[in-house]
Amino acid sequence: MLIEKRLETIMFAVKRHGSLSYEEAIQLTGCSKDTARRDFIKLSDENLVTRTRGGILYKDSSVFDYDKGYSNADTRIQLRAEADIPTIKNFDKKQQIGKLAAHMVRGCRTIMVDSGSTTLSMIRQLEKQQDLTIITNCLRIANELVNRPDIHTIVLGGDLNSGTLSIMGYDALHMIKHYNVDTLFLGTAALSIEKGIMTPYSIEAMLKREMIASANKVVLLVDSSKIQKFALYSFSELTNISTLITDENIPSQIKERLETLGIEVLIAKKLK
Repeated sequence: MLIEKRLETIMFAVKRHGSLSYEEAIQLTGCSKDTARRDFIKLSDENLVTRTRGGILYKDSSVFDYDKGYSNADTRIQLRAEADIPTIKNFDKKQQIGKLAAHMVRGCRTIMVDSGSTTLSMIRQLEKQQDLTIITNCLRIANELVNRPDIHTIVLGGDLNSGTLSIMGYDALHMIKHYNVDTLFLGTAALSIEKGIMTPYSIEAMLKREMIASANKVVLLVDSSKIQKFALYSFSELTNISTLITDENIPSQIKERLETLGIEVLIAKKLK
C-alpha cells in the first residue's frame, strides 16, 4: 500500500476509534511494524496524533474535524437550499464570508469555485452577472446555478464523493489543466502559519493544487474555526493566496502574520 493511502487509512481509523495500536495498523495496512512505527512518527510530527508506548491517540484538540462543514444534526447532504441551513456549522459566519466574497465576483469574466459550505454560501448570494463563466467541482453549487441563465456553468467530471457531492479524481485533474480563470474561490479544511493550507485527503490536495495553478488570483474563504488547525496534507503555501476572507474571530496575531506575508485579509462583518 502506498504511503499516502496508508496514512489516510491510519488517520481514518484513529479518528474513528480514538486510538490505534501497532498491531491494528499492521492488520489494516498490511505493513511491517517498522513501517507502522515510521508512519506513526510522521503523523506525530505533523501534530495530528499523540504517540504512546503501544501506538497513537487521536489529537482532536489540534486537528480540524473534517466534517464537510455540517453538524451532526443531519448527516444527509441535501441539494435543496432551504433543507441544509440548520445543519451547516458556523452558518452565520459562513453567510458573512460568502456575502463579502460574492461582491468580489463583480468584474470577473471567469471564476473557479471550490466545493464547500462557505463557497456554496457565496454562490447563493451572487448578484445578477453579465458574461460570467463559473467552473466548479461541486454538484451542490452546480445545482444552485441551474436557474441562473446569466451564468455559464462548467462542471468538472470525475469521481463523485457522495459524502460532499464534490467531484475529484484524475479525470477532474486532467480537465482543470485546460482552464485559465481570473479568480479561484477556494475552500479548505485547515490553515496554519507553519504548514500552509491543508486537507485530509491526498487526491483532494492534488485537485486543489491544480485549481490554484489555473487562477490569476486566489481568494481563500475560511471561517476562524479552521485557522491554526491541522490536516494530513499541505497542498499550498500561504504565499499563493492573494486574499483571505474570514470572520471577526481570527486571532489578531495571526491576521498580522498573514498580512506580513503579503496576503490581504478581509474581515466579514455581521449581516444586518
